[in-house]
Amino acid sequence: MQNKVADGLSRLPIMEEEKKMLFVSQVYYNVLNREVVARETHKDEMLEQAWEFVTNGWPEKKLRTVPVPLQPYYIKRFSITIEGGFLLYDHRVIIPSTLRQACLQELHRNHFGVTKMKSLARSYFYWPSMDKEIEQLTNSCQLCLQARKIHLPFVCTSGSTQQSPVNAFMEILVN
Repeated sequence: MQNKVADGLSRLPIMEEEKKMLFVSQVYYNVLNREVVARETHKDEMLEQAWEFVTNGWPEKKLRTVPVPLQPYYIKRFSITIEGGFLLYDHRVIIPSTLRQACLQELHRNHFGVTKMKSLARSYFYWPSMDKEIEQLTNSCQLCLQARKIHLPFVCTSGSTQQSPVNAFMEILVN
């Protein structure tokens, strides 16, 4: 393996204002650490009930006998486990209601848009109506709405006048 020479930007010093922003960013990120999620899970009434059901067994009766706020968890009951003081749905952390807004803000910080935000959220987190809340957040953000207008999806029309090449790469057009 060869050594690479560092480029100019990798050695660029961080200005004082950027240091402050970096610190604020790190402090904000720490709002969603393990201890806080575990503590807030036990404060959340619905998650505390779900915790009890995971520990002692879910009701054997039908879905309609479970309280309405617990029904999304009841449907997923076979995939919910307890790990490190909080609940997991498959491998994703179930976020207590008090931390959901902070979680959304952290996901939205880079204005990725609806699809990327949902993808990131689904990789790490779960709570009922998560997708809907992400859509509401991005639909109320002016930056996300402007970016959505700029990046229109490419649509291939079937009525193209050009013929497709018979063999792959027989005809390559460069613009």
